[in-house]
Amino acid sequence: MKKIVAMALALLLAGGALAETSRPIDLLCLFAEEGNEHQVKALLLQDPTLVNDRGGNGFTPLHWAAGAGHKRVADILLAQGAAIDARDDAGATPLHLAAFKGQAALVGLLLAHGAEPGAQNLKARTPLHDAAGMGHYRILEMLLAKGAPIDQGDMAAMTPLLLAAQYGQTKALALLLKKGADLKLRNAQEASALHLSAQYGHYAASKHLLGAGADPNLHNQLGFTPLQYAAMRGDVDLVRLLVGRGAQANLPDKHAQTPLHWAELKGHAAAATLLRQATGAATASSPEMN
Repeated sequence: MKKIVAMALALLLAGGALAETSRPIDLLCLFAEEGNEHQVKALLLQDPTLVNDRGGNGFTPLHWAAGAGHKRVADILLAQGAAIDARDDAGATPLHLAAFKGQAALVGLLLAHGAEPGAQNLKARTPLHDAAGMGHYRILEMLLAKGAPIDQGDMAAMTPLLLAAQYGQTKALALLLKKGADLKLRNAQEASALHLSAQYGHYAASKHLLGAGADPNLHNQLGFTPLQYAAMRGDVDLVRLLVGRGAQANLPDKHAQTPLHWAELKGHAAAATLLRQATGAATASSPEMN
C-alpha cells in the first residue's frame, strides 16, 4: 500500500510532465534534471530498480542530476545504488557531464564516491578534456588532483592542452602547462597548441604558449605555420605577436604560399603590409651567399 501511495504522489506531483511521457524512467530523469527531490524519492520508493535505468540518449538519472548540478538529488541516487560510472550512448559518465557543464560541486561528489577521473567516452575523451575545452579551472584542479591523465589524446590525438588552446582557454592551458602538460604534443593533423590558438584567433592563448616555449615555425600536415593562420585571418595583432617572437614570414606551405601570399589572397591589406615589412627585414638581414 505504501508503494502505491508513493507512486500516486509522484504522478500527481509530475503534473504536466505526464503530457510528455508516462514511462517511470523518463519521469525519474525529468525530476533528476529539475532537482525535484521529493518526486525522485517517491519514484524510487515505488521501484528502486529505476535508479540505473536509462532514458533518452542512454542517460541515467545520475547523468541528469550531475549535468544540471543538483547535488542533493545526486546524493539520493547514490544512496540508492546509482552506478557511479554509468555510460550513456556516447560513452560518457556522469563525471563527463559534470565536468563539461562546470558543476564543481558535483565533480567533487562523484570523485569522492570513486568516479574514474580518466574515464574515456567513445571518442576517447576524458572529463579533463571536457573541463579544459570549457575552461573550468577549478574542475581541472580537482581532476588533476585525483590523477586524471594530463596528456591523454582522444581519437583525433587532441589532448586537454590542445583543446584549451583551440577554444582560447588561457587560464586552463596555463594550469595544464604548470602541471606538466607536454607542449610538444600534436594532434592527428600535426597541429600544435600554437597552431590551434592562432587558427582560431586567440591572442592571449597564443601569447602564453609562446612564452612557454612554443615553436612558431612548426608546420602542420598542410604545411601551415601558426603565422599562416594569422595571415589568413588578417589578424594584425596576432601577426605582429608571432613575428616578434621569431615566426619566419617567408616560410611557404605545401602549395608554396607564404603568410604574405595568404594575407594578399584574403584581401587583408594591413596584415599584408606588416608581413612585407617583416619579409623585407628578414631578407635584408640575411647575408648573400658568395
